[in-house]
Amino acid sequence: MILIDFTTTSHNRAQTGVQRVCRSLYSSLSKVRDVIPVCFDPYLSRWRELDEAELANIELTADCKPGNKRSAHWSLRSRLRGYLGRRGGWAKELYQEKYDALIVPEVFVEMTGKRFGELFALVEGPKVALCHDLFSILLPQFSSAHTLVYFPRYLDALGAFDGIAANSQSTQDDLELYWKECGMSPLAKVEAIPLGLKFKVSDQEETKYTRDSKKILCVGTFEGRKNQLQLLKAAESLWKNGKVFELRFVGGINHSTGKVAVNYLEELVKKDYPVTWSGNLSDAALAGAYQTSDFTVYPSLAEGFGLPVMESLSFGKPCICGEGGALKEVLQGGGCVSVDVNSPEAIASAIKVLLTDSDRLAELKIEAKSRQFPTWDDYTERLLAWMDSF
Repeated sequence: MILIDFTTTSHNRAQTGVQRVCRSLYSSLSKVRDVIPVCFDPYLSRWRELDEAELANIELTADCKPGNKRSAHWSLRSRLRGYLGRRGGWAKELYQEKYDALIVPEVFVEMTGKRFGELFALVEGPKVALCHDLFSILLPQFSSAHTLVYFPRYLDALGAFDGIAANSQSTQDDLELYWKECGMSPLAKVEAIPLGLKFKVSDQEETKYTRDSKKILCVGTFEGRKNQLQLLKAAESLWKNGKVFELRFVGGINHSTGKVAVNYLEELVKKDYPVTWSGNLSDAALAGAYQTSDFTVYPSLAEGFGLPVMESLSFGKPCICGEGGALKEVLQGGGCVSVDVNSPEAIASAIKVLLTDSDRLAELKIEAKSRQFPTWDDYTERLLAWMDSF
């Protein structure tokens, strides 16, 4: 029996990259092992199994539109139930047996991190956490003041686990270097296990359509590190020079760092440029957005994994992107165009080539379709094999 922590994901319906990882892992893991999803209930002040409403939040269907709030939301009913539960004992206790393993796929908050000792005591086997990236340390200018204070404590807390599954070699290197520079010698083993994809090339059919202009897609939360502002500037320069194309953005917004880019987009809309922002989409609608695009642009400064680039390639759609972080790993194998994402001119130049050179675009599509990526079932199999080796 494996415990898996969903303290945050079970209390919102957002589909950030981390939460998509959490839900996808749970779906695959529950096919092959007995799994108990749990959360730390701050109002009950203990760990417990999820209730029906919380389980529904981690089992979103492909047609379910995600929510916009990234943080956990506890309803008034949940809070009152927790307070009363301290006396009434309504929650199903976890203290009835020993468990085989623990997996923590979320970036847990400080309050939860302080209570992992209680959960560790119930687990006889390996206790493993996933590490997604260290950009709150490496690119602090794009993080909130709260995150800058907390994130080092989160990275320190990872050292208490038996193993850390990094989502890329880049993330593994960053974590080990951080611990070394801090003078830490954690016992935790670190293993780079690339994430799986929900979409597979073999599952996709080429969408047939007729239109006058090409469609460009950009998927990702509007935030400073994702760098959508430079893409918007590049697109505006191309439109002003007579290039014809449509630009669509998909994803939520981090209001502390993404508002500047959104404001710029809204100004372009007012000027009647062909740019749209769809917000968060269901998995089914997101698949449709990829299928109907000609290529994608992902101007992120650095990534721990680069899920939107991988997804684009899995649909046979070339991607213009940078090389920061794990994106260097993604570029290997073809289908991508590497650019300096700090330069709107460089982005515009790359877009212009794919708009005007049909042979180059076709060549990149062939490369993209030849790429092979692990599914979530593949990822789960590798994760479990690594944990079983402890």
